[in-house]
Amino acid sequence: MKTYYLSEDSDNSPFVRLFNAVYGRDDVLIGVGRNAKLFNKAKYLSADGSRVVIYLDIVPDNARLYDVYDRLRKLNIELNRDVHIIPIACAEFAFICSVQNLIGPVWSSEGLAEILSKDLLYAESSLARKHSSKRSSSFERFCKLFCEYGLNFDCCSVPDGDSAKSADKPYFSGDCKCSGCRTRLSLQEKSALFVSQYPIIPYLDGLTTDGFSGDELLRVVCDVVDDFNNWASSVNGLVLGKRLS
Repeated sequence: MKTYYLSEDSDNSPFVRLFNAVYGRDDVLIGVGRNAKLFNKAKYLSADGSRVVIYLDIVPDNARLYDVYDRLRKLNIELNRDVHIIPIACAEFAFICSVQNLIGPVWSSEGLAEILSKDLLYAESSLARKHSSKRSSSFERFCKLFCEYGLNFDCCSVPDGDSAKSADKPYFSGDCKCSGCRTRLSLQEKSALFVSQYPIIPYLDGLTTDGFSGDELLRVVCDVVDDFNNWASSVNGLVLGKRLS
């Protein structure tokens, strides 16, 4: 049985490319381009009994994303497909977590504490106050803002709405060897740091065991949803429903 992994980011986004680098293939994580395309892609790939794991960007302060989650759940509830939805704040949050302790990629710490704490007080940060309120209208949007202005422009910053142009920046495209930077990681090491931020990932020697049974995967997915719901409850947000079988 084949397992597919889907992201709402595009195939040429720096995050999809960085995720795939450690696997040595560009099709381990499939980028579909928009969250609206996830349903049809997952429906098509799961039609023959294949398993589909979806990394869905979702945050407690954007109710619209809950509608996307509920629609994807219909693949389980109504069509009985082997589809598993993994709520993540966003790829930007995973990337920020992966570089937070590296000297070189992080250019400014403004907004970083608010992101890492996930307490949704980001609108009060000095970074948010320097930009339009639209840029920090949700936690996901604030993470995108930090990726544009808090990360090293020449190394790994990602402009909002034009992320594909960042895919060729040094951090995403090769081993670290820029002068004046003490980060000396290979592309595979950077990729492994990024991938390790995800709660469920394709098999990778040294990071994961070789696959999950259906019951094991369901249990892990439920734990991930519980973690999200604990976060949502702590900030008075909506909680997610879980797949029970």
